[in-house]
Amino acid sequence: MRSFIECIPCMFSQAIRSARMVGLDDASIHDLVTTIGGQLCDFDPALSPPVNARVVYSALGDLCGLSDPFEQAKHRHTELAISLIPTMQRWLAEADDKLDASARIAAAGNILDLGATFEHTAKIRTVLFHRGFPVDIRHNVKIGRRELGEWATAELRRG
Repeated sequence: MRSFIECIPCMFSQAIRSARMVGLDDASIHDLVTTIGGQLCDFDPALSPPVNARVVYSALGDLCGLSDPFEQAKHRHTELAISLIPTMQRWLAEADDKLDASARIAAAGNILDLGATFEHTAKIRTVLFHRGFPVDIRHNVKIGRRELGEWATAELRRG
């Protein structure tokens, strides 16, 4: 995977969200963004976004004095994931297609992974899967959103 110029604003946004998550004040966040801005002049489109984003997390760690600024969040989310294991095992045991169920469980985990730390995803409590709708993000405009909403409402009412 390679990076694109559009990745740069996302790196700044991620830096700001991450800095807020670890409790940095606005002055420290300004310092972080300034540091990152200077380092992103070495942005290499041939490298993956996570490799290019190392400057963000390195600068954040340096600024807050932690080797892993996300250690507490990782611990909380690991405990949450462990608490869900019995439910996931039941879903898998009841599934007709074990591979499909495993992939869906993994996808749900990725969707929820640290999602609660962001305002726009904090209220997610349930992930539903519908086989009839496209999932390729390049084709989201083709999804019948009203029909999907009606289906999801009915699914959630069923419990």
